[in-house]
Order: sequence, then structure tokens, then C-alpha cells
Amino acid sequence: GTAVEGAKPLYEVVFQKNDAEVIHERTGEVTPPSFPYEADHSDKKEATRRDRLAEWTTSPDNQYFASSYANRIWGYMMGTGIIEPLDDIRAGNPPSNPELLEWLTQYFIEHDFDVRELMRVIVKSRTYQLSIESHQWNEDDKINFSHAKARRLPAEVLYDTIHAVTGASSSFPGVPKGTRAASLPDVGVKLPDGFLANFGRPVRESSCECERNSDMQLGPVMALLSGPTVGNAIADPGNAIAKLVEKSKDDSSLIESVFYRILSRPPNQIEIKTALKVFNSEIDADHAKLEQALADHLKNRDPALAAAEKKQATDTEAMRAAIASHEKAIKPNVDAAEQKRKDQIAQLEEEKKNHEATLPKTIAAWEKGLVGGTPWTALEPKNLNSTNGAALKVEPDQAIFVSGANGKTTYTLQADTELNGITAVRLEMLADDRLPGKGPGLGNGNFVLGEIELDIAPAADPKKFSRVKFSTARASFSQKSYEVAKAIDGNPGGPNAGWAISPEVGKNQTAIFSIADPVQLEGGSILRFTLKQPYDDTHTLGKFRLSVTTQKGPLPFALPGDVKEALAVQKDQRNKAQLDAITKYFRENDSTLKGLDQKLAEARKPLPINPKLVELRGLLTALEKKPSVDPRHDRWLNDLSLSKKQLAQRRLTGAQDLTWALINTSAFLFNH
Repeated sequence: GTAVEGAKPLYEVVFQKNDAEVIHERTGEVTPPSFPYEADHSDKKEATRRDRLAEWTTSPDNQYFASSYANRIWGYMMGTGIIEPLDDIRAGNPPSNPELLEWLTQYFIEHDFDVRELMRVIVKSRTYQLSIESHQWNEDDKINFSHAKARRLPAEVLYDTIHAVTGASSSFPGVPKGTRAASLPDVGVKLPDGFLANFGRPVRESSCECERNSDMQLGPVMALLSGPTVGNAIADPGNAIAKLVEKSKDDSSLIESVFYRILSRPPNQIEIKTALKVFNSEIDADHAKLEQALADHLKNRDPALAAAEKKQATDTEAMRAAIASHEKAIKPNVDAAEQKRKDQIAQLEEEKKNHEATLPKTIAAWEKGLVGGTPWTALEPKNLNSTNGAALKVEPDQAIFVSGANGKTTYTLQADTELNGITAVRLEMLADDRLPGKGPGLGNGNFVLGEIELDIAPAADPKKFSRVKFSTARASFSQKSYEVAKAIDGNPGGPNAGWAISPEVGKNQTAIFSIADPVQLEGGSILRFTLKQPYDDTHTLGKFRLSVTTQKGPLPFALPGDVKEALAVQKDQRNKAQLDAITKYFRENDSTLKGLDQKLAEARKPLPINPKLVELRGLLTALEKKPSVDPRHDRWLNDLSLSKKQLAQRRLTGAQDLTWALINTSAFLFNH
């Protein structure tokens, strides 16, 4: 979907544009780009601006970038930057260890800005390999790196890790199944339960590191304890946990395998003993408690249910009686309103019949008032081209049919003419059964014409083209926010830029572009049209025809071709098809007839149901539902059903419970 139809793309792909310039708002002059400060670097003028910026950024002489990046990598690895916050690099916020930052900066530069090498030297350091254990002398230290800092896994890493250890396949809306959270193209891709947002994934509204939140608040805790992301990953029938259950010979080996998979270590004896207890007795005990709770509930529920059902029957019967009484009371008014509606329909039908009887005379008078119409001359196109490779073919009636590639494009074509002083151009967008939705657009029936341009050159000097300025534009129909005037405003690529016709697709549409100053060229001229369509890959022109006129003054829209041809024939010589074409066109444009049809459509709608009757019927529907004495009843039944399934798969249930417990441990959640 696109903004033309109301939807928005899932994400955007940004391409480099070499000719973009920044215009100063006050002076209107081009503001050339420049570097914030000097740094010795290889500045190749023929390189793209992005390449030149990269050269300047990674120059050994550019101390700011190397220092900032070294501090950032150190902060990522250690949990705290040498300058903290990482983005707050200024004179008033000095590094906690200037010598260390200077050494890392020089190391980074000397190794050609190799990020992996910088990470390698950090992780090999004694500082990085320190334990999180502290003592009385350094337990309050947060800036001198005297001990490691326990840090929770970031949101995306945690999500991917949960799916990696369980062997479940991730599922995000709008992207292929199995896509890692760290590979998502945009923060617009979200999980229904908000797992990533709960765990602090940044919204990417700024470049500040402060957007990411690694705190353990109630939302993240509940997402781990009872959220569907963790639950679905563990319960996936095809995951690695289920395979371990099948592969492991006994419960002890299964417990050991789960520990290795989740925490990358074997369990100790206490952990094995605790887990075996879950496998062997706690599942049975939990099931027995659930059965007893349900039995106690049913014992107290049956008398209450009988009383509720008796009350329901009484209330339902009373409501039916109330409905019947109300229907009887309002019947005279309903019958009177229905008769009034029928009378109105009969009156409107009579008016329409009388009006239609006068149509032959009305059409004759209308035809007599036509003064020949506007003399349009269809152009014979030549030198047709498209920038996206689409094929433009001229048909016998001078229409141009487009086939092949559909995507952002610009059509160009030329035409010779002997007319002098052209005052307007007519663009007919033509429906055709060969096009999707009958066109006239090539993709889905609609199109967006970003800009139409006309250049003219004398036939004697075919290279001397000059731009023709359009003054006004009118169309048979314009889509909301995509008025035809936007096709001549000089802004083909802006938001909502161009002429579109949704929802009036699948039919002919016409636009007339008036020329501000008709060009006087003796001896014939060459017209060159440029039709720019940069909107997207599905809204390009599919079939169209260009015509010109030299008529001065207000220009009415031209009649459809079949109507014009029919009117050109003497009245007494017209065949049935020609008469039908004229009548059909007139009926479609007769405002009186349209008004009568609209009134008839409104009158034929059924009378609205009495509001009180609607309310009573709604109450009856609610009363007829099965009474519920205790909402916990259905929940207990569901829990018992699930418990029976778990009991039948005791080892799988135990392994899943153990997996859930280990995922919720600090050893899994924190990368210490």
C-alpha cells in the first residue's frame, strides 16, 4: 500500500542523491557543504559527498572521531564509558582516565580504524576479565573499572538469545519467519506483547544512547514471568527442548542437557535434586490441587446454577412480553411512516418518469446550443521513451499504450504540428480492458502524474527548444489531495505531488492544461512532452492520448469521442448506437436526473428500527446467553485440561518448566 490509497510503507530504503543542494531560506542561494573543522585527509573532488565525509571522518588527523568511537566501544564492552554518558563529550565532562582514552584512540588509529581489533584488545585486557565480585574498598566504584559491571542483555539480544537456546523460530509481523530481532529494519516492526519495547529497545527518535533502557522494571519482569514471547518459545513443539526430551535417556541427563543449553554449564547436585523433584512429584501435586479446587467449586456451584437458570427463564419470558407489547404500541406509527415512504417513492418515480419523457426535447435543445465544441487535434507521437524500460506503443487512434515495466519513471515523446498559437493541451487518460482494473493506470488503475512539461522548437531548428508555461489545469476528476493543478506546479516529487484519480478508476478521465502565452511559430513546430511520475512503483500511466488546440477563450471539456462522432452525424441519419451514446452521455451529466436518483435511493432505504425496540432486543439476546455463576469456572476447566496434557507429557513439562526457570535467572539475563 501507499499513501495514495491511505496505507504507509513498512519501511523506507534511502538512496544517495548526488544533485541535492541546501537552499538558504533567507538569501535563496545554494549553501555548499563544508567540514566542521579541518583535518588532513584525502579529499577527492570527484568522489561522492558521502565518500568525502567518510575520508574526513576516518582521517588519522581527526582526533575527535577516533576518541569518540574508542570511548563508545569501551562503553559497550565495559558497561561504562571512560567519558560518561557516551554522547556527552565536552570540556566540562572530562574522561575518568585520560591516559587510557588516549591510548585506545591511538591504537584505533594505528590499526586503520579496525573495530574488531579494538574490541579484541579490550577483551584481552585484565580490566575486561575482572569479576563482578567486589570488596569494601571498591564496592562503590562506578568509574574506575575496579570490578566488572553486571549488565542485562539488551532487548534485541535477549529476544534472539531466548529463541536461540530454546531452538524456537522467531516470528515478527511483516518480515520473514526466523528473522532475528537484531536484524529488524525498523522499530516499526513490533511484537504484539511489546517485548522489545518493555526491555528498552530505543524508539530511534534521536541518536542519543540514552534512548536505550536496561533497567529491570515491572513491565520487563512480567514479560519474562508470564509473557507470550517466552512462553511461546518454550512451548514450540518443534523446538530444541522437545528434541532433548526425546533424545535424553533419563531425567538426570535431560536436566544436564537443559542446563548446558541454557546456561552453558552443568548443574550441581543440589540443582539436579531440585529439578528431579519437579519432574517426579510437583507436577502430580499441582494437578491434584487443581482437581480438588474444581471439585470444591462444583459442589457449591450446582445449586447456584439451578437458581440462575430459573431466573434466566423468568427474565427472558418477561422480556419477550415487553417486546411484543412495545411492537404493538408503535405499530400505528410504523405503518404510517412506511406508507409515507411508499408515497414518497411513488411521487419521485413519477417525477423521474415525467423528466425522462422530456429528455428528447431537452437533448435536442442542448445539442442545438453546442457551438461545434472545441476543435482538438490529436497528436501523432514519435520518439517515445521511458526511463524505466516500459514499452510505449502508438495505436491507430494516436493513443499511447504502455506495457512492461511498472515503476518510477519519466515518459518523453515528440510530435510535429502545423498549428500556430497553441492555447492548450488535452491529456486523455483512457480506460482499457488490457490494463489492471481497466486502467488508465498501469499498476492498479490509479496513477500519479507528478508533472507534465512541454517544450517547443521550430521545425526549421529542431534543437532550439524552449519551455512552455502552463497557466491553469482542470480535470474531469481529481482525487482528494491530488488535484490536477499539482501536475504543473513544478514540484513532481513532493508529498501528495501530482494528479491522481482514485476512486474513479476504470474509466476515461481528461485534463486540460492551458498555456499562459501561446507560442507563435510559423512553418510548423516540434512539441516535446515530458511526463514525470516519481511517486512509487505502482502508479504510472497505462494508456493516454495528447491533443492540442488553438481555440482562445474558456475551454470546455471535450465530449467523449463516441458522442462527438454521433453528434457529427445528421439527426435523421444516426443509428441506434449513436443515439444511445448521446442519450447515455446526457443522462450521466443531467443534474436533475442525478438528483432524482439520489432522492429515490434515499427513500428506498428501509425505515430505521425503533430505538427502544433495538434496546429491548439487545437485552433479550443478552438474557438468552448461558448464565455464568462464577467466571473462575471456565478458567479452572481450561487449566485442568492443560494440566492433563502436561501430566501425559511429564518429562516435556518438567523440561519446559526448568527452561523457564533458568531463563529467568540472573546468570541468563546478565552478561557478567
